[in-house]
Amino acid sequence: MHYPTDVLASLVVAAASGFAAARLAMGRVLVPLIGVASRVTDPVLARVADITPVRRTVLDARVRSIVVGGGCVAAFLRIRTPERAPRLAEMDLAVLAAWIGTAALAVRLSATRFWPQA
Repeated sequence: MHYPTDVLASLVVAAASGFAAARLAMGRVLVPLIGVASRVTDPVLARVADITPVRRTVLDARVRSIVVGGGCVAAFLRIRTPERAPRLAEMDLAVLAAWIGTAALAVRLSATRFWPQA
């Protein structure tokens, strides 16, 4: 059993080490790696995005929302399979509500952010 101070101390150590690792990795590893990947993939993705069927489907906000929503429903149905049914029965209502909220947020974000509009 842990005392509350043990948990708080581990939270502080984890946050500080995570922040330090992210700062080091971001500046020295991830940014250069992202730059290399972008130079390789951006021309290819630009050509693919110019294809009419891709523009009408993948770049359409409504289609993205349907795809993300379908993925969320599929994940939920996967939890509800007979061998995993006890997990759903034991799932706390707050966890289920958080999952539904996260799925709704994912659908909303898929329609509005991080994607160029067709």
